[in-house]
Amino acid sequence: MNTKLTLRLDGAAIQRAKRYAQSSHLSLSRIVEDYFQALGSNRSSSKLLTPLVREVSGVATAKAARRWKEAYAEYLAKKYSG
Repeated sequence: MNTKLTLRLDGAAIQRAKRYAQSSHLSLSRIVEDYFQALGSNRSSSKLLTPLVREVSGVATAKAARRWKEAYAEYLAKKYSG
């Protein structure tokens, strides 16, 4: 059963939320409901992340780690190659 809820929020926050909802192809009601559902569940905090954050999380870290490992391997090769 759907029940109406009235929230009083900062106007700028509402506009950001509406833009996010539109770009995510979700209703603002769905986003709020999902958030409220997550508050009372035993799900991990990663479930509270937005889809965009979940999508890109770890990507930059993995690439940066790979570049660091490659650079370090090159450093060691030069250092010990004689």
